[in-house]
Amino acid sequence: MRRSSSSSVNIDTFSWRIVRINGIAYREAGPARNVVLIHGLGMSSAYFDRLARALFHRGWSPIAPDLPGFGESRDGPSVGPEHHAEILASWADALGIRDAIWIGHSLGCNVIPHLRPDLVRKSVYIGPLWSRRTPLRIFGALMLDAFREDFALFGYVIRAYWRCGFWRWFATFRRYDGDLRVDPPSNAVMIAGQEDPLPDRQFIRDLQGVAGAHACHFAYPEAVADQLSDLVVDRSRPDSLSRA
Repeated sequence: MRRSSSSSVNIDTFSWRIVRINGIAYREAGPARNVVLIHGLGMSSAYFDRLARALFHRGWSPIAPDLPGFGESRDGPSVGPEHHAEILASWADALGIRDAIWIGHSLGCNVIPHLRPDLVRKSVYIGPLWSRRTPLRIFGALMLDAFREDFALFGYVIRAYWRCGFWRWFATFRRYDGDLRVDPPSNAVMIAGQEDPLPDRQFIRDLQGVAGAHACHFAYPEAVADQLSDLVVDRSRPDSLSRA
């Protein structure tokens, strides 16, 4: 197991720096690693910085990997959600992550149902894409969403998409497409921005609204962090919000 830098973090000061282990880059804040954030297609852990800060100041210790070929992680073949789940399970094992809250955004939501049960205490899906719609309609909704996002998001989008490239983006979507057609998980928290055109609200039940569009966690991190804390904290477990 190789790490390129120390994992020690200051428990009082927020930091969202890159660390690498076995070719997987990740960012983390706090030592407990009790919340794992999974980015959407083409993106990286970088655009979770605002949400991670908000969660950190509510007592969580968020950690977010870059999937292979995206962000700062090394390249790898374009694979589907099952294979990405296997990669993340190995990464979680190397870092000792167990019984965590896993939060997916967009296509990153589809990875979480394929994870081993011992890794996941609860799962949360932000802007989930399970749908009976055609890929063309999904792409159309993505274009519409671009006009509703915080302008600052586009700096993250440009850097991330430049890194992964069109062919990896397209090839990865094709490998996820079949998984989008299955019924969404019934035992998870589902959140979407009230202006988000991507989720199929007729197909996904119990979708809870929050301010913003598809990247609501970026534009409204405090509101999303508040809603996450209210929805996922197990009041019967005193360690639910523990940093340690």
